[in-house]
Amino acid sequence: MPCSSRSPVGTISPVRTEIGPKPAPTMAAFSSRGPNIIAPQILKPDITAPGVDILASNSEATLFAISTDRNATLPFIAMSGTSMSCPHVAGVMGLLRKLYPNWSPAAIRSTIMTTAKRLAAASTRTTPGKPIKDADKEEATPFAYGSGHIQPDLAVEPGLVYDMDVGDYLTFLCSYG
Repeated sequence: MPCSSRSPVGTISPVRTEIGPKPAPTMAAFSSRGPNIIAPQILKPDITAPGVDILASNSEATLFAISTDRNATLPFIAMSGTSMSCPHVAGVMGLLRKLYPNWSPAAIRSTIMTTAKRLAAASTRTTPGKPIKDADKEEATPFAYGSGHIQPDLAVEPGLVYDMDVGDYLTFLCSYG
């Protein structure tokens, strides 16, 4: 295709980074999946919490003390995994324990599970959320996210709480056969 001008002019614009919305929550490829191998009737995992690229404290005594200067250590590092999502859940459990000191651990677990969200956050107040996606951008299943993504704000006023005691667990185990 011939050029329409003998003196073409081009323009180079300054670089701009455009980042679109990042769907959250999204299940990480390394997340554990269900069903429970021993008892398939038990849905696992129980809950999903933030666990990818979490800003964590760092120490020169850890394996992650990586720096270009051998005498310097970065005070924070981005980490991923269960060791990053577990503190989120433990923190919510601690807050619920403070709010409801007479609740059993099973009641607190129930509260977290029954108030979890199975939809990703909506982009606006009027746009409904979309289903949680897997790492491959496909719709995730409950075997990937369990009851859903933890919602601390909803857990403080759950509305529905299931409680269990040792007898309930023994009844399940004895009937499992």
